[in-house]
Amino acid sequence: MTHTVVAFVPSEPLALALAAYFHSRSIKSYELVMEGPIKISKVGQNAIEQLGGTIFRGTAGKIRLEGINQLYLHTYAWSFDKLIPLLERAKAQGVQVIAYADGLKAEYSVDFLRNSGVEKIVFFGWIFDKGGLEDISLDAVCLKDIVNMYALFKPTGDIIPHVEEANTAVVYLRYWGKGVYEVQPHLSPAEALFRSMDLSGGSNFDKVYVKSDPRILPNVEQEFVELCRSHLSSDVRPFSDFVGNKSLANDMPLEFLQYHPAQHLIFCFDSTVSIYLAALGEKRVSFPLENAIKEIFVQKDGYQAVKSYSKLYSEVCEHIWKHGPSEIPRIGAHP
Repeated sequence: MTHTVVAFVPSEPLALALAAYFHSRSIKSYELVMEGPIKISKVGQNAIEQLGGTIFRGTAGKIRLEGINQLYLHTYAWSFDKLIPLLERAKAQGVQVIAYADGLKAEYSVDFLRNSGVEKIVFFGWIFDKGGLEDISLDAVCLKDIVNMYALFKPTGDIIPHVEEANTAVVYLRYWGKGVYEVQPHLSPAEALFRSMDLSGGSNFDKVYVKSDPRILPNVEQEFVELCRSHLSSDVRPFSDFVGNKSLANDMPLEFLQYHPAQHLIFCFDSTVSIYLAALGEKRVSFPLENAIKEIFVQKDGYQAVKSYSKLYSEVCEHIWKHGPSEIPRIGAHP
């Protein structure tokens, strides 16, 4: 099959976000180029292929532009120098280069937009206006279309899509402890995560389900579970129990697993999981306690990042709850 659209993609979540965008624009044939080590789940690959996409393993230098009309590029997943030859080839062959933001995080490199000559950028669910968008065309796929795309390929069979108890909590762990998120020496990453949670009334949780993150440091999940058990008097369980299928919980992207709103309290820290769940109708999403995170990180930048992203995503969630997932909010950066 001949493709006229190609995208260079750094991860499975962004491949799926682009698949949702192309589906919403009735683009029925496209190629997603991913570098060799990038993993993609079977259900993710199936979704992309069912929606007209083909996954090709290669580097920027091996992307074929013959017969291509549009080339989609992430703005900061690779160094600009690495993309210069590809941009030059695209210009020479009359291929339109379109930038895309970093999934639901909506981040982008202003320098890339200025230096690459792109005339358009695509956002997913909402537009993060932090500057640099004045002379560029904006496009976006709404959250409802993204959620509906995932729902087309939701797993069937022996799974529990949600838990009804109101006094249940689900925790989506974060990878605090690394880089700018290095925590104070007297704390472990698990303790930092636990301290940042608003646990008022937490002793009343009957169950707490914990979802790990592949980027976290070793033993963080187990230590966090032990903290919950000792402080909350709750039945603490792995996320696979929440889903009802261990293999699915371990191998599938979250978006394919949780697609019904429930009554539980959700802790997702400074993660864009909050935005996706808000689009599903979740109303009880909790963000980190600002007073707690002031004392957690070694670097001030860690505190500022968690504070600003939490405030930003909270604002996006509030907009979704008020206006619904079909509207595309445009929200500015917080100082």
